[in-house]
Amino acid sequence: RAMAAATLGDDGTVRDALALLEAPTAGEADPFATAMLAERTVAVLTTAGHFAEALAALPVAVAAQRRLAGAEAAAATAARHRAVIVRLWAGAPAADVGGGAGPPPDPRWWPDGAESLHDLGLAALAACGSGDADRIARVRGRLAPYADLVCGLGYRSFVGTAAFHLGRLAAAAGDGAEAERHLQSALRRHTASQARPWVTLTQAALADVLEARGRTSDREWIAALRAEARWVTDSLALRRL
Repeated sequence: RAMAAATLGDDGTVRDALALLEAPTAGEADPFATAMLAERTVAVLTTAGHFAEALAALPVAVAAQRRLAGAEAAAATAARHRAVIVRLWAGAPAADVGGGAGPPPDPRWWPDGAESLHDLGLAALAACGSGDADRIARVRGRLAPYADLVCGLGYRSFVGTAAFHLGRLAAAAGDGAEAERHLQSALRRHTASQARPWVTLTQAALADVLEARGRTSDREWIAALRAEARWVTDSLALRRL
């Protein structure tokens, strides 16, 4: 019931989920359910742009994983969520995010494996930020087979749709037509998922692609995309990717 409430993402249901996690008896009856709820709650809060609340809930998720599966699983939980939060949130306190996203993922994980799409989403953000053409091409090639999927790890994390990352990578490589196609698809899916940070980042990326195309008929569309993206970026204290 609490997981269903958290998935709706509005403030009242999020508070209900957090209250259940903070209850003195949380985890005593069913540690697996508590661990699952805790990770789901952190993922939903991050996806919706409630970054401070996500960081506040993260210690509960880590403690639940430690009880359930040990210190190694707890460390993986912390690293997974902190990596997303520090990439997105300009207000992320350094003391709380533990040094950023950590080492780059082992390339051997990328073609398959449960965590590959989470890692590839982060790798795509880093590649676009680097401006390195070889790195951009390498990550783009790795991500291309998953164009219709979401980057994440089951219910545990969300790092945007693969289409979003492929759109930005295509734009960085100068492939404007493919960039527009992927970003339009990503905008529809992010909007349907109520993933506010990702909607905003997609709007900004699409506006850049349309502006580079240079059609006068796109001017009003570009202005609308930028205005909405700017408002949400400021309200959520998002980093400018």
